[in-house]
Amino acid sequence: MELGKVLIFLGAILLVAGLVLLLLGRMNLPLARLPGDFLYRFSVIAFLSFRPEHFIPEGNEVRSGGTCCRRHHKDPSRFKPIQRPATIPRMKPLLLFSLAATLLAAQSTPEVEITAEPHHHLTLENKSVRVFNVEVPPNDATEMHWHRHDYIAVAIGASEISNTVKDKPPATVKFTDGDTRFASATFAHIVRDTGPAPFRNVTVEILEDATLRNSTPTWDASKNEDRFLDILPGGTKQILFVKDGIRVSEIELQPGAVIPKHHHTGPHLIIALTDLDLRSEILPSDPAPHPAPTDLHLKAGESKWIPGNLTHSVTNTGPAAKFVTLEFP
Repeated sequence: MELGKVLIFLGAILLVAGLVLLLLGRMNLPLARLPGDFLYRFSVIAFLSFRPEHFIPEGNEVRSGGTCCRRHHKDPSRFKPIQRPATIPRMKPLLLFSLAATLLAAQSTPEVEITAEPHHHLTLENKSVRVFNVEVPPNDATEMHWHRHDYIAVAIGASEISNTVKDKPPATVKFTDGDTRFASATFAHIVRDTGPAPFRNVTVEILEDATLRNSTPTWDASKNEDRFLDILPGGTKQILFVKDGIRVSEIELQPGAVIPKHHHTGPHLIIALTDLDLRSEILPSDPAPHPAPTDLHLKAGESKWIPGNLTHSVTNTGPAAKFVTLEFP
């Protein structure tokens, strides 16, 4: 990618130079003297082949009707070079070269699919989502890559980037830890880390976005099911937004805090902002014996897909925890 930028820059310079020279040529202006347009004196360039018709003996010039007649002499020291002012038609190859270099450079930096972008690491995929862990070191950048589906990005740690969307100027974006945003497809962009810390996030690509975008809302806004702060025993649950029918929430739990019994009709995705140690106790509606509790351990930045039709309570069995959930209809 860096080589492509250099080639584009050099090609642009040559293109401008070629256009300027072409313009001056149309004005019939001489431009000093260029290599190939005249022969230097023998003391300067000795490797030129000598052809008598190129030289005129000094003091032996005969002009007849405006035409210079040359006499052949064997002594090169008596000759002086015929010098012609450089003209622009001789610079046309430069213009053609600059155009070719620019086209070559443009072709050397094509957009790539998100799955081929080396900073995007696929960690989970099913019919609903593709989850990528993204990490860009300071002063590094992704390749120009496509987002062909709507997606939700969750920042892991604070960072600052320059976001360059294809055919648009760069924009500086700052993220705080846990910053969660939604982006609509389709576009291609480059992300450059301009801060002192690595840029890390979890990008959740919504594969069924075309269907979900036009689906009937599952969450009842009149009951504050689309945006609400819920105070839990020892923690909070903040509903951030609903996009493409997916409800996105941020949850913080102190050690020993409990999320009381609740039901998930559809599946949900957990994204850890801190290391997590959670215990899920499944609570079926019938009087059958309860399954044994299950423990979930995730490192910051890891994610877990949980199937739907689940009624359970959640207890934080570790230190203070923070995570984001995406609830699908």
